[in-house]
Amino acid sequence: IAVAISEHYHHARKCLENPALMHRHFHKQNILLFGPSGTGKTTLLQAAAEIANAPFVKADATKFSATGFVGHDVQEVLTQLIDIAQKDIDTARFGIIYFDEIDKICDKPTGILGGGLHGSVNTRDVQTALLRLMEDYEMPLVQKSSTSSMHDFSPRTFSTKHILFIFSGAFQHTDSREQIPRLQSAHDFVHLGLLPEFVGRCPIRVSLKDLSVSDLKHILARPSDVSPLSRYVDAFANHGVTFTFDDDALDLIAQRAHGHRLGARGLLTETEKTLRHFSYHLPCCATLGLTHFHLDRETVADPKLTLHRILCAYNLDDDDDDSDFANCDNAVLRPAVQIEEK
Repeated sequence: IAVAISEHYHHARKCLENPALMHRHFHKQNILLFGPSGTGKTTLLQAAAEIANAPFVKADATKFSATGFVGHDVQEVLTQLIDIAQKDIDTARFGIIYFDEIDKICDKPTGILGGGLHGSVNTRDVQTALLRLMEDYEMPLVQKSSTSSMHDFSPRTFSTKHILFIFSGAFQHTDSREQIPRLQSAHDFVHLGLLPEFVGRCPIRVSLKDLSVSDLKHILARPSDVSPLSRYVDAFANHGVTFTFDDDALDLIAQRAHGHRLGARGLLTETEKTLRHFSYHLPCCATLGLTHFHLDRETVADPKLTLHRILCAYNLDDDDDDSDFANCDNAVLRPAVQIEEK
């Protein structure tokens, strides 16, 4: 992925330095990503686009249809790319367009890959429409001048020749998380319902594997927005509570999340299950003097027991009614109330 995007933007740099190169033939390194859901396909590409400082558009392939069908026209993504580039055509023409859920528009009967638009006439038509974008397609642009006569609309075109296209899909069986075996050659993807011309224009094919327990723990430990724990750090800080956690706690959360077989999305499930009631009760405790909450392995194993001990320390009940919050002057809602009053 890194090499393909790097080569793409070295080509863009050369074209900007020497516009004559824009008209020469160029072999694009379009990418086809495949792997289970939750393995980071979207996150990888968003990070790459951010590093490259490039216009980036993500679209769901299942929302598009061929002309004459209900749905969105695939050309709409070109308009979005131009908007993201702040109407700068020279910048937009070297942007990245990412289509997710490409396996859902494979021209196969329902059951092989599951769901989506399988088996409908529209699947092949949408693939054909996407194929046209991957080629040197010229989308008409109309600019209105300052006068109002009919001849004041000067037509221009926006070429997709130098846009990098990336497609991704899970390509899994409908009844399990098991991936379709031996996705290696172009023929394998054609057999699953992608047009031969489509596969041929995606020479870079990247397989992503399930995230391991170690991978999931690494995501949790990173001090970034990617980690689900960062949301709780900010949420507790809003009430003056410092939130910390240790390595053993992350180990257990990662192990449990891995058992859900949802990839990184399993981390959201486990962190919410562990910290939901703390988010509800700790703001009340903060009004009574709580300033620090530490998440250890014991708390992950039995969150209710730890919460019970904290509430008892502040002479609060751990039932699920709102009596504690009535006594604490609506601790959770107080910041919003103050904003309203101001």
